[in-house]
Amino acid sequence: MTVLSTLAHHRDPLLACLNLTGLLADLRAAPPSTLALYAALSATSLLLASLTRLILRNVRLRRALLAQGIPAVPLTSPAHYLIGHIGMLTAAEGPVTVMARNMKQYGNVYMTAGLLGRPTLWVADHVAMKTLMVTRTKKWHRTDEGRAMLAAVTGWKGLLAIEDEEHRIHRKIINPVFNLKHLKNLLPYISSSVDELVTLLSANPSATVDFVHYAQAATLNVIGRTAIAVDFDALNTQRKSHVHAAYEALASDFDTDPLANLRRVIPALAKLPLQSNRRFEENMGVVRNEVRKIMAEFAHASSEAVSQAKAVGSTGKVVEGESLIKKLYAEMRASEAADDELGITPDGMEHELLSFIAAGHDTTSITLTMALYEMGRHPEVRERLYRDLVAAVPKGSQLGADEYDRLVAEVPLLTHVINETLRVHCPVFINGRQATEDGELPLADGRVIRVSKGQRVFMPVQAIQVSPNLWGPTAAEWDPLRWESVTTYEKDLADSMPTDSTMAAAATADRSSKKVLPPLAFMPFAFGKHSCVGREFATLELRVFLYKMVTGFTWESVTKGPVQKRYSITASPKEVKIKFTPRA
Repeated sequence: MTVLSTLAHHRDPLLACLNLTGLLADLRAAPPSTLALYAALSATSLLLASLTRLILRNVRLRRALLAQGIPAVPLTSPAHYLIGHIGMLTAAEGPVTVMARNMKQYGNVYMTAGLLGRPTLWVADHVAMKTLMVTRTKKWHRTDEGRAMLAAVTGWKGLLAIEDEEHRIHRKIINPVFNLKHLKNLLPYISSSVDELVTLLSANPSATVDFVHYAQAATLNVIGRTAIAVDFDALNTQRKSHVHAAYEALASDFDTDPLANLRRVIPALAKLPLQSNRRFEENMGVVRNEVRKIMAEFAHASSEAVSQAKAVGSTGKVVEGESLIKKLYAEMRASEAADDELGITPDGMEHELLSFIAAGHDTTSITLTMALYEMGRHPEVRERLYRDLVAAVPKGSQLGADEYDRLVAEVPLLTHVINETLRVHCPVFINGRQATEDGELPLADGRVIRVSKGQRVFMPVQAIQVSPNLWGPTAAEWDPLRWESVTTYEKDLADSMPTDSTMAAAATADRSSKKVLPPLAFMPFAFGKHSCVGREFATLELRVFLYKMVTGFTWESVTKGPVQKRYSITASPKEVKIKFTPRA
């Protein structure tokens, strides 16, 4: 009997293919075309069998969740069993709108389908979210897909991708780097970077600009000078910084590459030999090489040399004084001297610095852009903020530690503007976890969801932060004054994240006159061991930017209506046109 007849007459062609002993003789005599057909049929059979098993397993998992009373977005098409509800993430109206609509229709806990019908839970339940982010973090890791997305930009050995003991060691070393007392030493470098932006905008009074690009360049300069002691010179209009150009190209690819959205849910697509993937790696290579150059300046320096080091940036400019990288190397050496714990490896250091650059400038750039956009639409808020700012710190003052402290203490509206922008335009619009073992997920109503190992759970952060059930009928509107009458600070979560001046202000505020919202109604920096380590830095930087911009300009938001955003790792505005006019 030939190979083909065996396949044709056997009840199960897959088993016939696996019965290699009886086929070996035929294979030796078979022509190449038959061998190729046999290989193709075998591979196809194996693939179909594997896919079928996965789909059936996912159907069983879905039924188990349905049996526990979890509402589900319907599977209305056979395609849903293959690609799931991927349209949620690629919808023209934006995923946040879809998530908010699902919350309204299905409640705070519901289910969608992922690839091959894999059941995915969505929770806006504060008890469940606290479990995921704070109390049971060993049982709930960040999702494989989310870590892969971040690792493509920052590497697998940084805080954004590592877990468990390795994460604990990195966090222990890095936390002191972002101590507010140390960060205040960076104020001169932040201020000088913002002054460059003010000078550039003042040179073309009343011109309309796409502020997205200006914000990206200015925040890249800040993070370069303060984090890794490199001057990217990103605001140089005559010669664009190659690092800035690389980041712009990465952002542009999300608009032009049809696979960009799919890579969010299928990270393996990034491994395909496609031009867009090669372009991505080339641009990331530019950034990695910059980080490796600066690491070479510090890797073998003595502790004394680290404290006095100078680094030459890509433009040839020297950046002197304090920086996060100097503090990081000092903390790492102190940790190694204090105990026998493994510190941060060279790869880990590279990936942490990549994280500083990527996360440090992207999220701040988004928040700055959207804050200016909203104040351009609400000039009454901007002008009230202007009066409060100059009353606390006269216009033109150098922003040192004392001046910064006065801004925090005497201008609550500045904090309100930042908080409200983060609430309505949260850069990190979604947060996900994945079960490391079979277990349970408790809910606020006392129920417990039984979950299997590998179960993915997503928290729709942005949709929660604009939920009318939490924030009232004006939840979707940008209104900084709402923070005069509400607080979201919760004592039982206070120890789960670095407490910056914003949280401290909320902690000491007179709650008798404020509405206390449910826990986790506002979580732009997340909570728990994976909360944003750079929260202090981000809020400090934003306060400096807003002080300089509000005291330096009036402006009008030329972009009308909802700002179009690209949803990738963050929710980034595509274009925000603003017309700036220097103040007298």
